[in-house]
Amino acid sequence: MVTALGIVQILMWGSTFYLLAVLAPAIVADTGWSLRWVIAGVTIGLLVAGLISPRVGRLIDRHGGRPVLAFSAVAATAGFALLGLAPNLPVYVLAWVVLGIGMGTGLYDAAFAALGRLYEHRPAAPSPI
Repeated sequence: MVTALGIVQILMWGSTFYLLAVLAPAIVADTGWSLRWVIAGVTIGLLVAGLISPRVGRLIDRHGGRPVLAFSAVAATAGFALLGLAPNLPVYVLAWVVLGIGMGTGLYDAAFAALGRLYEHRPAAPSPI
């Protein structure tokens, strides 16, 4: 479980947080949008992720990590599709809002909360002796 989640974290961070380190110049060249707005996308995503994180924690407490982490994959996929098809800057920004939801439900905070809940500390049974 920990290994699989670690691999997913590497892929999720690389495809969200670090995405623009590689693609921003190409996006600017292809669209003509300012570099500031292109880079602002990941900032908007992180802002959304931070804003939803308290609710995500409560959802993990109530329902467990699996459904929340599964939802993150759906949200991230929708965000990437929207990002790839964005015909204009407002849709691009909307894509980062959706990606922010995916990030907030699937990056470290949610993953660690899910692991903590899955492997929560259970006191040992008292010794019969």
